[in-house]
Amino acid sequence: MAAWAPTKLGIILLLGLSWSCTALGSTNDVTCPFASWRAAIIALSSTTACRGCDFEDCVLSCQRCAFGLPAAVDLRTCPKTGTPRIYLTPTGLVCIQKGGVRPVAGLNGTAPPPVQLFGPPPPLEVVTASVSDAEVQVLTGHDRPKDLVNLLDMDEVAKTEEYAVLLSQKVDNATDFVRQVASSATDKLTANLRTGDVIDLSVTATVSGSGRRRHLLEAAHGSRRSLLDFSSLLLGRGSLNISNIQLKRTNGGKDFVVGGKPVNITSLTFLVRMCGKELNFGPQDIQKIYFNKFAGSGVYTLQRQHEVCSFNKLLFPPETNLIFGPIDIPCQATVTSTTTDANNTGGKGTVLKLPMYQYDMTKACNDVEKYGVWELAKQWLQQNQPAVYANIRFYKRKIVMLSFADKCEWKGLGNTGCGDGHCLSWHRVPPSYIAEGSWGANSPDMTALFHELGHNIGLNHASRVYSTPGLNTSVYGDVTDPMGSGYPDPTRVKAGPVCFTAPQAYKAGWYSPIDNPDYLDPNLDGVTSADFNLWTLQAGRMYTFTVPSMHLSDKNYIRISLDTLNNVKLQSAVFLSYRVRQGPGGFDHAMRPAFDGAVMLHEYNGTASAKPDSVGVMTGLRALLRPITGRIPDLQSNIQQFEFVKSYRSPKYTTGPEPSWLVARVVTTTADYKIAAPPKQVKVGLCRANIDAFTAVMANEETCNDDFDRDCNGVIDAEEAVCERFRFRRLLRERRTTS
Repeated sequence: MAAWAPTKLGIILLLGLSWSCTALGSTNDVTCPFASWRAAIIALSSTTACRGCDFEDCVLSCQRCAFGLPAAVDLRTCPKTGTPRIYLTPTGLVCIQKGGVRPVAGLNGTAPPPVQLFGPPPPLEVVTASVSDAEVQVLTGHDRPKDLVNLLDMDEVAKTEEYAVLLSQKVDNATDFVRQVASSATDKLTANLRTGDVIDLSVTATVSGSGRRRHLLEAAHGSRRSLLDFSSLLLGRGSLNISNIQLKRTNGGKDFVVGGKPVNITSLTFLVRMCGKELNFGPQDIQKIYFNKFAGSGVYTLQRQHEVCSFNKLLFPPETNLIFGPIDIPCQATVTSTTTDANNTGGKGTVLKLPMYQYDMTKACNDVEKYGVWELAKQWLQQNQPAVYANIRFYKRKIVMLSFADKCEWKGLGNTGCGDGHCLSWHRVPPSYIAEGSWGANSPDMTALFHELGHNIGLNHASRVYSTPGLNTSVYGDVTDPMGSGYPDPTRVKAGPVCFTAPQAYKAGWYSPIDNPDYLDPNLDGVTSADFNLWTLQAGRMYTFTVPSMHLSDKNYIRISLDTLNNVKLQSAVFLSYRVRQGPGGFDHAMRPAFDGAVMLHEYNGTASAKPDSVGVMTGLRALLRPITGRIPDLQSNIQQFEFVKSYRSPKYTTGPEPSWLVARVVTTTADYKIAAPPKQVKVGLCRANIDAFTAVMANEETCNDDFDRDCNGVIDAEEAVCERFRFRRLLRERRTTS
């Protein structure tokens, strides 16, 4: 056979040939005619049946083509005129003018090597590519407005909570491409991933039909691709599946406070007029509720909430938090990449525009809708504020307020933690039922906004752990914390904040344990600080602490770790704190009045580090203590009322040297405590019980004649009824001794 040509029997296979680039002289000084992998693959003839193709330094190299062997071509050998086209010949891949004569001789004019017939590979049904250095983003949604009509169904809201795991890759200095890969916190493949994790992985997609899309997908099979490269081939058709996840490193904690050093939040707020629907407020309205200088003293601002609640550790100054809008964005659009830099496919020069998101806000609220709208808002910034756009990554957080989002069944949605990519939160406006009754129609729901910004720090939801066995934890049940259902007192909402609880602020790096714990009995062994292990306490002994109101200092809680790990940051722990509402603009000013002057006992199994916890790790409100007992309705749940108690006994903990219970008791008396004007500090007693109850079996000469209270019920064992007979013997001995 003198010439190469396709036949009915198949395509000629050249055996034993080492495929290499076709080159005629030096090409080092020739500009590459292709800007990206996709552009090169479009020029690759489908008759080549090449798969696993990579594009780097203007060389297209494929792992397998129709001849069954690797092939490559230096694309700088393409003709300078006409439309370049890449074909497969017995000499390998060649780039010639479309419609031109294909070479049939061997390299440098030699005769073609021996050939034999071979059929083309069968079409692929599934293609797989590898992706390197994708950053994880976890999104958590907050309160679906349609569920909040009567304020009694927060637990139902939690059942339908929005959750998503997404992968992000940098396209250029301003653009990230983001694709959702999971929507359940119980997904085994992604359950351990956190925002900021950088991973390598495999991506898989099904292939159907024929034509260019199939050709491109098959060329990607077995190669290393960017997320944008691969996903753009699936736009509108097919789903993206992932596997073979390998964690490489972690980015995160961009607003995490370390060592008390102040951190400035940087953000861009976009007021988006979706589908022509007007917003109820403009940039000047947002300025008044964001910044002190536009609002005056003694009123709520987002800046003041950060200053007061973090003790000036996390700041929200107007100079680094900018507001733009209104920005008109259509209901439907196909959004393409706008990069002009070389991307990570190895292309040089201007990158071919790739379709990124095809969205329709009237029909759905998926990742393509959220990130498509964000991308268009960013493109508006590029056209109207080029100086800000050029430094867009300086502004870590991006807040998108939408005038229309009927298919988005959340009030707010935000990144849980911030990695190196854009850290986003989205907000529906006008706000939900509760916010309309407090913030008003001309303001976004600032409670929800602070909640989403808390997620950006890396905080999860603040839950309530019911005291009745068998009841599930209420995900949003802590009404004293903005990360739960901590909606403010509506009569005070515009005059001051509700601050984080002790464990949330511990996680954020805002607060630390009491500096100099005040014991009534300094001679007790073991405890030398307000941050200690439960088993440090002598069993059956009461340790009494003076606990100040949290507003007095950033050293404002007691922390009791519940296991014996060496790394204190990784320990489960109980937190005790005391909170008193302050005047306008002050700490906890808008906390609901029923909780004013309460000692709060929380349990938290998370870490005091910049890395976010998994979504199931939440702070849990276990008990409310005060000298005056009582009950109040839970306005967020109809499951169980809140009860104020004088003492609390924990579940049994088995993570230490012996099974133990923690008992907390308010020592301050009713004479020194007034609900209408709570004192600035209270005394709280802590006791470790190593038995559930002191019984007759335990009563003997020794246990009934010491001063221990082994079950920590407030009565020393010697005074228990089961010790009466031993108490009589003791009295007889004492009489004999004195007579």
